Amino acid sequence: MRLFVGLFSLPLILLLLLNASVVSAKIGPSCLKVVLALAGRPSELFEKFQREICDQGCQPTVPHWDLWTRNNTFVPAVRNMMKRLDAPRQEDVMLKLGDDAADIIKSRCGPKLQGRDICSDDETLAAFGNCFKTNFLRAAMKNLPSLLPLVSEEVCREQHEWLQKDQLWDEIIPNNMRAYASVCKTLGDGVQVMDGMIMRAGILLATTSILAITSSATYDISPETFEGSYKDLGLPTIYDLASTQLGNLNGSRATNSWITGTNGEQYFITTLYTSYGMDGVQDVFRGSILELTSMEYHYTFQAGKGSNQVDPAGRFKVGLNDGWFEAISEDNYGIMGVHSLDANATFNLTYHATSKPLINGGTGVVMFGGSEMGEWALPACKTEGFLVVNGEQVTVDPAHSLTWYDRGLGTGGFTNWTWYGLLMPQTGDMISLWAGDTQEVETSQRFASIRSASGGQTVCGATFTPDFSHVWPGAAGKSFPLAWTVQIPCVDADFKVEAVTENQLNLGSIPS
Repeated sequence: MRLFVGLFSLPLILLLLLNASVVSAKIGPSCLKVVLALAGRPSELFEKFQREICDQGCQPTVPHWDLWTRNNTFVPAVRNMMKRLDAPRQEDVMLKLGDDAADIIKSRCGPKLQGRDICSDDETLAAFGNCFKTNFLRAAMKNLPSLLPLVSEEVCREQHEWLQKDQLWDEIIPNNMRAYASVCKTLGDGVQVMDGMIMRAGILLATTSILAITSSATYDISPETFEGSYKDLGLPTIYDLASTQLGNLNGSRATNSWITGTNGEQYFITTLYTSYGMDGVQDVFRGSILELTSMEYHYTFQAGKGSNQVDPAGRFKVGLNDGWFEAISEDNYGIMGVHSLDANATFNLTYHATSKPLINGGTGVVMFGGSEMGEWALPACKTEGFLVVNGEQVTVDPAHSLTWYDRGLGTGGFTNWTWYGLLMPQTGDMISLWAGDTQEVETSQRFASIRSASGGQTVCGATFTPDFSHVWPGAAGKSFPLAWTVQIPCVDADFKVEAVTENQLNLGSIPS
């Protein structure tokens, strides 16, 4: 029980010290003091767990690690610890330890629950706790050679001093438990089957303009690492993806970038360039930066006559003077960039096609409000570059950032539509979700194009229900829902997305 609560609530270094001190004679006296300090707290931790979690009606199960605990407690603890110890290279080692331990515990301890939750009774809790302790030790020993450089006498001394403070026991641990308790009832038993894959319903890394996690969280962001060619995937597209980057003036390009800066802060950057290719109709470039700690929002809206250029190497460049997209690699696909020079939202991002494409409609074309429209995306591209926030330039950390690039061909026939790009980090599934309406009810559409981790494409009908009790008043008398329930019956998916902050509108005027 003590180690279950420890992994749930304590910075991981304490658990590593507990195990490393048992198996290594090199550990000094301060590390032994850490072990003794932890050993004296099991009953207190049990009482807190009972009061803050079980008594609140939670029914914790092993899948809740993937659904909530890993990204909201474990990963932030590791990153904060590595930052404090000035050991960024050890972050992957620590994360691997946690993931290895979770895999072992799922397979060896999960069956001991026999379909019950951890809070069901004292015997179940004790059996799971003992199994957890044994198997976490096994995972620690497996990773011990990589962990020993972190377990120094100086580190242990710092941790022992910290353990003596009331803040850990009276604030940090209970607050982590309360954060879990606030969402536990939405997690259910944690597993839904999706064509043989596990779909973690309710935990979305992000959506376009929506992050379905509390604003105080540190988000576990990483790009995909696909190195092959999309042409080798055998997808039945009716056009070559790279060729759509040239011409096709009547369409759009968009990016949604989840950025971790080398300063440790995180940001959400979104852009949309719409080009109509018609005389007398203004093109529009929108860009915005949302700071995910302070929730400060900065945006740019630019309208005017856009340009569509091709350089001597055949690379495209489209946009306006202060906001544009461009190809950096000569294939117009492998490496691209998006830029904004506006003082309100300044950024320079380069993204690489390290993601298998998502093909809307399965072939790249859908009937959208009575008109054909083409759409494809690269959902999780490696991203480099910088942004400017409050006058300070922030460098992008490529290992903990990603960009969803979306290419639209045509505008379709809908007068009102909503789109979401949903990333499912635990399964590798990517979902392009559409809801569109016209004046004629029978032409309304709700559908989802889903790309699996292997690159397979699935197209499903969907329902999309806004929560009108939670809206943002917006502008010009229009209100915008901030929470939605999404159901995709063909893959048994049922989840809710909710805006992490209210005003994320990007409005401006178009000169006549």
